[in-house]
Amino acid sequence: MKTFIRSCLVLVALCAVTVSKAATTLSRATMPTNTINAVLGDVSFVKKFGTAPTPASGEALRIRTHLEYVETLLRAEDVSHLSPTLRERRAALLDKLHEYRLTSVFPTNLDFPQERRPCFIDVAGNICAVGFLIEQTAGRALAERINAAHRYDFLADMHVPELTAWVEASGLTARECAMIQPSYGPPQPDPNFKIIKITPSTTTATGKAYTMEIQVVGLRGYGGAFPPSSYGTQLLIAFNKSAYQINSQWTTSATLANRWDGVCTWTVGTHSNTSVGNHTITLYWLPIIGDGNYASTTFTVSPATTVRDLTLPSTIPISPNPVTDALTLALPENELHSVRLTNTLGCAVWTLSEASGTTTLDVGGLSAGVYFVEVQSARRRSVQKVVKY
Repeated sequence: MKTFIRSCLVLVALCAVTVSKAATTLSRATMPTNTINAVLGDVSFVKKFGTAPTPASGEALRIRTHLEYVETLLRAEDVSHLSPTLRERRAALLDKLHEYRLTSVFPTNLDFPQERRPCFIDVAGNICAVGFLIEQTAGRALAERINAAHRYDFLADMHVPELTAWVEASGLTARECAMIQPSYGPPQPDPNFKIIKITPSTTTATGKAYTMEIQVVGLRGYGGAFPPSSYGTQLLIAFNKSAYQINSQWTTSATLANRWDGVCTWTVGTHSNTSVGNHTITLYWLPIIGDGNYASTTFTVSPATTVRDLTLPSTIPISPNPVTDALTLALPENELHSVRLTNTLGCAVWTLSEASGTTTLDVGGLSAGVYFVEVQSARRRSVQKVVKY
């Protein structure tokens, strides 16, 4: 194996060809729609089950079936033309591919909800079949460098000299590597998997982090429901489609240890969101064994309540309202204020720091609609609505 790694590093310097110029020219533009593989399509599923796969077939089953089929094909190939070293490396990689298939830990396409895509390493760290072979022989760092530039690309579209070198030293052809690479469908909404409560469902834009608690029901897995804590899952939460990992393992409470098909409460931890308006929260459940699914709901961030100061007016005089071109704020002169003008989605369209006295905001270039003026000082915070004509 060390010799293999050294050979890869040497070939990086010597190899001028790229994978896309090798034995296959298939790419996303030429891949059959919705198939598991760019080269083989869904022939693996048809040969095993006598019918084409459907959305109900199950993502994990499709991937395992494909990997089993391609492993059998590659082991049956005549490799007498290869050197003994390359034959040995090829056999070792196919053994690794077999090991990978049995783990059933596959990446999930979280970014393309309408199509199948390859996914080299997903946001939860799950790696694809070809990525796994690279990781096991040339190291995780190389796999992550490839992923940084080509997460959702087909091998034919990857222009990475180290990848080309790895293929040249592997005993596999570029086309055979493309035969291995699966594509992945997005998680599917499952009517049995629901977010039934978020606490708090409404929060105030204070600029401080707060804790969200989510109750979900309907966890399921391959072969039926089972305790997530026993088999392992990955739970991802996405705020407004910006997915990031909260934790790598579901933790059930003692009262739910034997009732994993019931309601589970998950404390997300702290999340800071000061944008006023409705936000989408999506919970992805990615089981180690089985098919991923998700549930979505919304929570609301309300405008911050006014902090009253008994020695000063509770609101800042603002004029005119409605406004067309210039908005004037009569700020006290004895303290500094920060001023933000936000739209109804909570996005800042005008900001000013360390303001005092008469302050003018030029709003002539803004679209007509409702806006909020947020004024913050050491002794007050107020939010007032203004209408722009």
